[in-house]
Amino acid sequence: MKRIKFLFTFGFYLWLTAVVVLTSMSFEEGPEKFSESNFRWDYLNHFFMYFIIPVLYYLSQMGKNEKSIRKNLILVFIGICFAIVTEVYQLWISGRSFNPVDLMLNLGGFLTGTGIVWLREVRINNKDKETAMR
Repeated sequence: MKRIKFLFTFGFYLWLTAVVVLTSMSFEEGPEKFSESNFRWDYLNHFFMYFIIPVLYYLSQMGKNEKSIRKNLILVFIGICFAIVTEVYQLWISGRSFNPVDLMLNLGGFLTGTGIVWLREVRINNKDKETAMR
């Protein structure tokens, strides 16, 4: 179990590093679009890049019995700030620009991942309560 937890923890920090590096890179070509649509392929990248962050964090914390609402709210706040900062600092990178749609997808991915993790926790807690009542 410790080895798996270590791998998820390593993966979490590696993923955060990859997000920072990728959002810091300057691309000369514009993003590809779906034919006859304003939807860009990189919109999916933004969503899934940030969706994975809370999932990896949750997996890296397996086995810890801390159920602090305050701690979870602080982590959500930090995640939201991370999503905002990684989009806003692109204003100072040559060839990059701030895109409010990208920011919404960053936040949407992060909050969706957080919601799925939270729902899983609620489900596990409900099963534990049912088992304890038997």
